[in-house]
Amino acid sequence: LSATTYAGHKGYATLAAAQAAQASLPANTLVEVTNDTTTANNGVYLWNGTTLTKSTYDPKTVAVADAKAYADSQDAANNIPVAAGENLLTVTPTGNIYPIVTDASGNVIFGYDSSKDELFGVGLARNIPQTSTDNTDVQQTIVYGQSLSIGQNSTAISLNQPYDNMTFSGGVKTNTGTIVPLVETTVETPCSAIANTATLFAMQKSGVSQKKTKIFASTAGVGGAPIDSLKKGTSYYTTMLQHVTNAKNLVTATGQTFSTNTHVYIQGEQDTGGITQAAYLAKLRQLASDVNTDIKSITGQSSNVPTLIHQVAINAATTDGKIQKAQLDAGTNNSSIYLVTPIYIMPHHSDKVHLTEVGYKWMGAYFGRAQYELVTKGIEPKRLLPISASIANATVTINFSVPDLPLALDTTTIPQTQDYGFAVKVDGVAATIQSVSVNSDKVTIVLASAPATSSVIKVRYALDYLATGLNIANGASGNLRDSNADTVYIHDGTKTLYHWCPAFELTATNGVI
Repeated sequence: LSATTYAGHKGYATLAAAQAAQASLPANTLVEVTNDTTTANNGVYLWNGTTLTKSTYDPKTVAVADAKAYADSQDAANNIPVAAGENLLTVTPTGNIYPIVTDASGNVIFGYDSSKDELFGVGLARNIPQTSTDNTDVQQTIVYGQSLSIGQNSTAISLNQPYDNMTFSGGVKTNTGTIVPLVETTVETPCSAIANTATLFAMQKSGVSQKKTKIFASTAGVGGAPIDSLKKGTSYYTTMLQHVTNAKNLVTATGQTFSTNTHVYIQGEQDTGGITQAAYLAKLRQLASDVNTDIKSITGQSSNVPTLIHQVAINAATTDGKIQKAQLDAGTNNSSIYLVTPIYIMPHHSDKVHLTEVGYKWMGAYFGRAQYELVTKGIEPKRLLPISASIANATVTINFSVPDLPLALDTTTIPQTQDYGFAVKVDGVAATIQSVSVNSDKVTIVLASAPATSSVIKVRYALDYLATGLNIANGASGNLRDSNADTVYIHDGTKTLYHWCPAFELTATNGVI
C-alpha cells in the first residue's frame, strides 16, 4: 500500500514536529506526541486530512480521576478529615519529595517524603501530624519503674525548658503542686529528655508546632523495687495512677484537654535474682495491660496507652540474660509493649548499676524519639531486631530487621567487645569464633571448625562478654548497630541515636539442604 492511502499510527517527540509533518499524512492517521516540554501537548491526536485534533479521551486522566474518586471514598469510609478543596493528587514535587507515580501535570500521586521518612499517596492511610490519637492540648508521659526511672546517683543538668513541656511544681518525682515548666531539680531523671526529644523531632521531622506537642511528664519510680512491688494493687502502683489523676486535674482546670500518650517503664535490675524469665515476661505483660486499662479509665481517652521499655545491661553474664531475653520477647511480640533500646551503650555510674546524668539523658532521648514515632507519626518505633540464624558447615548467618541500612560493627561509640559481643554455643559449649563480619542486613560468623550436624547451635549476642572500659556489674555488651543518622546534643556534646542490637539468643537451623 502507498503512503498516500495508508492511515496508520505515527509518533513525534513534540507537537511542533507533528504539525510540521501533518500535511504529508493520510487522513484518519493517529498521531502521538510523547516528549513535548509542555506536558499538556503530549497525548494522542487524530489527523482528519485538514485538522490535527487532540483526543478528549486520555487513559492517564481517567486513571487519575478514578484514583481520586476512590481515595475520597476511602477518606469518607475511614473518617479521615479532608480540608475543603483538598486534592490528594496535587502534591507539588519539592526537594524532599521523591515522585514514584505522577499525573499528567506532574503532581505526585504516590511518592516518598524524606523529611517525614514516609510513603504517601492516593488510597493510603495518611499520617496526619498530631500528638495524640485523641489530639488533646496536653499529652502526658508517665515514667515508672525503679531507680533508673528516677535518676538515682546523678546530678541535674536539664535546668531549662526550651519548649512548652511541663510538670508538677513539687518536682518531676512528685505528683503535687501546680503546673510549672519541665526541668530537672536535684537529679537527672529521663523525663526532660523524653519530652523534649519528642517535641524536637515532631517539629524537625513532621513540621508540628511546639504548641501542638505540650507534654506533661513526671516519674513515679521507686528505687530497688522488683516488679512484684510495682504491679497493680501495690501502693506504688496507686501512687503512679495518682500522677495521672493529678496531672489531668491541673491541666483541665486551665481549660485544656488532656490525655496520656505513653507509659515509660524502666525496670528490671532488681529482678535478676529468683524470678524466672517466663515469670518476668508474664508479669511485665500484665503490668502493661493494667496500666493501659486504668489510665484510660482515669482520662476517659479512647486511645490506648502503649508501654515503652529499655533492655537492662547488668547481670546479663551471670543470669544467662533471663531479664534481657524476657524484655526482648515482651518488646517485640506484644502489640502494646515496645522495646526501645538496650542500655549497654550508656555511660554507667561508678556503682556499676545506675547511669550518669548524661546516660539518663541519652536514654531519655531514645525514649523521646520512640514516643515521637509512635504518637506523632503513628508508626511502631523503629528497632534493630534479630530475625533468624542458620549454620552451614562452619558459617553462621544471622538475619536482622534493620531500620537504617547497613549494619555496622561500631568500636568507636563503645570499646570493642570480644567477638563484637557474639558467642556461638555448640551443645552448650562455646565454639571458637574465627571472624565476624556484616553485610547489609546480615552478620556472618565463621567458626574455627564445623559442628556436627546433630548439634544444637545457640547464637548469642550481648550476653557473654563485656568490653574493657565499660562499667556494668556482671554486664555484657556488643558492637552491632544500624546506620541511623539521628543525633541529639546532650550537655557534653552530640550523641548519636543509632539503633543498637538488643541482647538475644537464637537457635540456628541447619542451612545444609
